[in-house]
Amino acid sequence: MNKPEPPVRPKRVLIIGGGPAGLVALRNLIELGTFEKVELVERRDDVGGVWYDPSKITSSVPRFPSPAYPGLIGNVLPEFLSYHGFPFPAPAEYKPNRKHQPFPTLTETYEYLQAFAKPFIADGRIRLGQEVVRVEERPVTSTNDDENPTKDKWRVVLRDWADPTRPGKQLEELWDAVVVCTGWYDNPSWPDTPGLDEVREAGLAKHARGWRGPKGWEGKRTLIIGNANSANDIAAQLAKYASTDSPVYRSIRRPNFAVFVSLPDERIEDVPPVKQYTLYSVPSPNSEQPVRKVKVELENGRVIADIDVVWVGTGYKPYASFIHVLPPPFEDPELEFARSQGQTGVVQANWMHRIPLLHRYLLFAPSPSLSFNLITMAFTSFLLADVGSCWIALAWSVKEAAASSDAKPKSEPEQTDRCQHLGTTETTFCPTDTLISAWKNGINGHTPSALNTYSGLGDFEEEYAIGLTNDVVDARPELGKPKSGSRTIAEYSPERTKKREAMYAVKFASLMWMREQGKGGNLDLGRGQEH
Repeated sequence: MNKPEPPVRPKRVLIIGGGPAGLVALRNLIELGTFEKVELVERRDDVGGVWYDPSKITSSVPRFPSPAYPGLIGNVLPEFLSYHGFPFPAPAEYKPNRKHQPFPTLTETYEYLQAFAKPFIADGRIRLGQEVVRVEERPVTSTNDDENPTKDKWRVVLRDWADPTRPGKQLEELWDAVVVCTGWYDNPSWPDTPGLDEVREAGLAKHARGWRGPKGWEGKRTLIIGNANSANDIAAQLAKYASTDSPVYRSIRRPNFAVFVSLPDERIEDVPPVKQYTLYSVPSPNSEQPVRKVKVELENGRVIADIDVVWVGTGYKPYASFIHVLPPPFEDPELEFARSQGQTGVVQANWMHRIPLLHRYLLFAPSPSLSFNLITMAFTSFLLADVGSCWIALAWSVKEAAASSDAKPKSEPEQTDRCQHLGTTETTFCPTDTLISAWKNGINGHTPSALNTYSGLGDFEEEYAIGLTNDVVDARPELGKPKSGSRTIAEYSPERTKKREAMYAVKFASLMWMREQGKGGNLDLGRGQEH
């Protein structure tokens, strides 16, 4: 009979990443945990993560560019961007006329995160300019503390960019536990379409991560891939310089979901998925050097030629390549698949767009002193990062770790449906034959789509969040009691979900109002680019 594993009770915890997930994790682990030391490292010179304002960057070539672009406006209302105990300012506090545009801008969200982080920067628990280049699991030895079997379990190698005398100096630290909050945005997802690699090498295919506004792209014959938020923003911003005779082309697999709000525009022409890219040259009227162009064949047989640039808005994938773990003490089909692809390290074995073997999408099951906060796609990411990090803090601290939910158990057909279509269970990721087939071969005759393989909660987000919240409140009842007229932690309920779903109609009305003002493309009216 196997000896049960001792509970994970780390004393020293390192949080990696100073974006929305990392900042709230720092606060919650400090306030709710029983740790001796909790610190956060962030590679940039300030916090913010994906909401880091690029206008702060002084270098012409930023070391860690943000995917945010100047003037960006979010798609989530303030109440869904608020950490518990630290509400986001109401729209009326921003500037006049915000009743028509109540969604926080990049700058406003960045300033909210800065204000939240300020005391932790001041007391040294947030260390800026610290780039983590490797996290390595160390084997447990007999010298480890009996009360803390994970003592010094994780070796962390960093580069110190904040040292003015030796920028990039390498440091090494040992930590009992690690919370990874680095998000997805370092790893753009590109379609596996024939010919696209050659177009990329020629510099004519660019990922939405590099979009910085329409300046410089006026008059270019443009093809956009995708119809989620980034692709829709790019299309709307370029449509101002297009016409019905020379439209912006947007290649889509399916009509956009309601959560990806955009306005209809006759200057944007939706076309089927691309089947083949071809790079070719045409004579230049102004130079002896030929001009490179792109031709695409669509799935319906149509050919579009003379394309100047392709913008790819197909999202991102979590790929924590800097994390190296020991082989787990069990066999797993997913790990065998990864090894067959020549991959090493279970977290790196990311053949789908997800981190495998996560219990409750938070703890890495083979080594539960490694945690990931907000590794799933979510409608309410700030709220989910908040309750998720409360769960982590208590799971590593209380006598009875939060490990199960009081949520109503699913019937076997419901569990099977969830597993096949989302690749998720109540515990860990399960790669089913249906999911693998969809990833490799596509569905109903269409080309493969990465959408099925994302670690997205979808309609299960409310249920999942309620389960985490119940665990947290069971361990710390005071967190569920009203305080100053509101719950201490965010309340998930069918009513709250309906309010969140109604938000997209508000966004549509906001975009319509902005168009009526003569400016559009989801750009802040005070900062939008008019070039």
